[in-house]
Amino acid sequence: MKSLFIIVFLFIYSFIGISQTIENPNFAMASHPMKVTKVEYLETQTLIELSIENQSITGEFCADKNIYVQDALSGLKFQLISSKGIPVCPASYKFKNVGEVLTFQLYFPQINPIFKYLTLVEDCDNNCFSVVGIILDDEFNKEINMGFDYYSKGKLDFALVAFKKAIENHLEYPFGFLYLNVIQILSEKKDYNNAKKWYGKLKNSIFPDKQYVIDRLKQQAYYKQLIF
Repeated sequence: MKSLFIIVFLFIYSFIGISQTIENPNFAMASHPMKVTKVEYLETQTLIELSIENQSITGEFCADKNIYVQDALSGLKFQLISSKGIPVCPASYKFKNVGEVLTFQLYFPQINPIFKYLTLVEDCDNNCFSVVGIILDDEFNKEINMGFDYYSKGKLDFALVAFKKAIENHLEYPFGFLYLNVIQILSEKKDYNNAKKWYGKLKNSIFPDKQYVIDRLKQQAYYKQLIF
């Protein structure tokens, strides 16, 4: 079974009470092999937990003190307050082996849940990490996860409907990573005419991740069907 290129496709569990937790939210792209494992709205702070998988025999990792999250629509920024489980640069965590996963927590000021799309940025000079377009909208995540679930079961028609619905119901989302999945499914179905149409929409968009998505498409055997 081919795998779709959506970064995270795990189901969302929300808990309403003193805090609200969103597990494994989807996002558009990351600079490193990272996942957002949870976003938790605490009483006075917002916690973003991430994990990174080591891919080098000499791998090491640290987090600069200059990190912020930004609302993807308004541009409003929230600066890092503290971190846990990760050394502050220039100190670094040295991985013991390839494939080791390090999980760490970043704490920010209290962020209003009305902000549904966040981008996390390490503001530094070298090898800085970022996670772009983190989705905190429960319904949006459910629609995406449904698409993945259908795809994993080989139900391409249902997966296609789910991904299209996710796009069409959230036109304000300023990233285009879901187009990759629509184009891939259409190409697997040999429906290249519609795949070309979606590729054209992507090319004519102003999504900040447009080139990233196109570069991923260029790696696929069906890409030549999209441009001829």
